[in-house]
Parts: sequence; C-alpha cells; structure tokens
Amino acid sequence: MFSSTSLGTQLKHNMMEGLPTRTMSYGDYVGISIPPCGEFKPKDTTSANFRAPWIKDDQPISSLHQEIVCFLKYMKPTAQELAIRQNVVDRFSKLVVEATDSDVRIRPVGSCVTGLFLPTSDIDMVVDLPYSFMHTNFDRLYYAILRSDFATTVDYVRRAKTPVIRITDKKTGLDIDLTEAVSHSVRATEAVKKWLKEDSAGLVRALVIVLKVFLAIRRCGTTYTGGLNSYVLVWMVVAWVKLEWPKVMSSIRKSASPQTTEDPLALLIDSLQSLSVRLDTTGTSSQSTSTVRAVDFGEALKAFFKFYGEDFPYRDRAIRIEPTPSYVNKVYNPRTTQRYLLSIFDPADDSIDMGSKAYGIKHIQQTFKESYEKLLRLEKLGQANATLSVILDGDFTRFARKRMSLERCEY
Repeated sequence: MFSSTSLGTQLKHNMMEGLPTRTMSYGDYVGISIPPCGEFKPKDTTSANFRAPWIKDDQPISSLHQEIVCFLKYMKPTAQELAIRQNVVDRFSKLVVEATDSDVRIRPVGSCVTGLFLPTSDIDMVVDLPYSFMHTNFDRLYYAILRSDFATTVDYVRRAKTPVIRITDKKTGLDIDLTEAVSHSVRATEAVKKWLKEDSAGLVRALVIVLKVFLAIRRCGTTYTGGLNSYVLVWMVVAWVKLEWPKVMSSIRKSASPQTTEDPLALLIDSLQSLSVRLDTTGTSSQSTSTVRAVDFGEALKAFFKFYGEDFPYRDRAIRIEPTPSYVNKVYNPRTTQRYLLSIFDPADDSIDMGSKAYGIKHIQQTFKESYEKLLRLEKLGQANATLSVILDGDFTRFARKRMSLERCEY
C-alpha cells in the first residue's frame, strides 16, 4: 500500500517518464513540483539565454510582459511552417480518400483549426466513413497507411475510448492523430472558436500558448500521463480570464497604469486566424472579431499561476463554462473519483467532467505555485531580464532544431 508521499513520488516519476498514470488514480498524494524533463531537460543550467531562442541581443528585455511578447513572436508559425502544415493535411487527405475508395470526408479539428497550436504540434484530424462500413474501413485505413510511403511510424490504438491512428509524416516529421469522426470533436472545436471571438481572445491566446509550452516541457500536457491536455487548458484559461482577470485588472489600476499590448501579438493573432481559415474545411469562417486589449501579460501569467496554484478550492468547487463561466459546488462520487481532482465541465458536452483524468493535478498545482513564488522572488530582486526563461526553465535546442528542419523541408 502506497503512502501519500510515496504515491506522489511514483506519480511524479511516471509523468516525467511519459508513462500512463491511470493506476495511480485511486489514492490521494502529496503534490510535488515537476521540473523540465525529456527533450527539454536542461543540460547546462548556467546558460539561460542559450535555452531561450526568443531573446535576441538587439532586443533588450525590461519586463516579463515584454519577454512574453517576444516569446509569442518566436512561437508564431512562419509562412513556411504554415504552408508545410497545410501540405501535410492535403497529402494525408488525398491518401485517405484513395485508401477508402468510398464517400469519405476528412478534416482537421482542434488547435489546428482554432490556431492554438505550436509550430511543431500534432495535427488532429477526423474522418467520416459510411456507417455500415465504418469499423471495417478504419481498419483498412490503418493497413493502407502502413503500406504507403507516407509515414515513418503508424500506431493503431484500438483500445482507446475513441480508436486513434497515430502517424508520423515521413517528409516533415509532423505527427497526425486520426480518429473516426464523432460529433464531440467537431462541437468542441466550434466551442473554442466561439469563445475566441470574445473581446478577451488576445489574452486567452497569449496565456494558452505560454502555458502549453510550460506544461509540455514537464510532460504535463496530456491526460495520458495524468496531465492537462490543451483542450482542458483552454477552458481553464477562459474561466480564469472571465472570472478572475477583472479582479486582477482592478487591483492593477489602483497601483499603476497597465502596459499596452505591442504589435507582435497582433501579428501573431492575425497569423493564427489566417491559418484557421485555411485549414477549416467545414466551410465556416473562423475569423475573429476580437480586439486586443491593453493588458500586461506578465501580471496575467503571475495571477494565473497564483489562482490555480494557491487559491482555487479544488476539493469543493467545480467550473462550468456554458452558458457563461461560473463556479458551482462540486459533486463527486467517492467510489469512482478522487476529491482532489480538478472538476471542469466540457462546454461541448456538459455531462463530461474534463478534469476527471488529470490525476497529476496536484503536481501541476504545486508547479504553478512554485512558479508564482519564483516570480515574486525575481521581482523583489529586481531581475526583469529573462524572467520567462527562468520560469519555463527548459532547453529548447531540440525544439529549435526541429523548426529549422521544417524550414528546410521540401514538400
């Protein structure tokens, strides 16, 4: 029988090694901060700038806000990266249509459509197959992809709730997750697109991009390891921006004037929206009517870390998004779930509690808390330079190399 301390240690190990955590779901544990691991594990802890490719010698950084703007500009997909992703979608769609030899519809979903993706992110796609041949054809698809010259690796996860074929494109190294079309994935994408038309979309996008990287560096960005996948993260950010950010803004106004948003973010948003329109094959435009408010991204990130690291009452409260973000009393079944889990309901299906599989939430909570405390210490020391680099704390060498290989890719 694991003690709460040993259970937490084992769970931390599993997450950092990229192992499944479902077996660790039945006991409470002590939260432990998770450091960068895997490909982001720092090899040289004395060279922060080496691990921060968004900081340039001719770009002096005087605040966390400014560094986040530089980070967002760095993470903005280049024209080459956008074209490559579109080419992967086009080539794979053609392969699927030819392989099924039937009336088939294939389309991207998720962050590929909403624009909330990183330059090296997976591409999520769904395929609509004739109902009477659905399972047979999905198996046929797997073998057809396996026999083709498209992929370096093809993995068929049959036992998942929704079977998925995971493919690595031979030309680009980008990964595709293909599932049979289910209405939820389409509704979920549309729900995110709707919220990204709000006037707070600029702040939501900025926080999601920074936090996706923060979690990915620690292998905490997927429910497979017990972490928070990007879909759950989006709604945590939306809820926080709608319910908590106004309080933070009120506090900031009392002490100092807010900083203005700089042009690079506007360029980022324009680029992401442009990609969303190109990859959205449903025929509906995902152009956003949102405006970018004058906000201090540094203050927002710090307050987000504090809220989900220290303030949010995980054991007693749940989050609902629709019809408008709100906190409700938490209801749970002690025979099937743990009270410590985050409870946040899916706006695409209000019967789904999206936090129920994030078994590592106490480790993530502690990591958020540690990051908040680190930011406070840096502020007191007057160290504004490379603050985000210290918080992310990952080695981006492999990430940068992968992007460079994409830039040189012939397609």
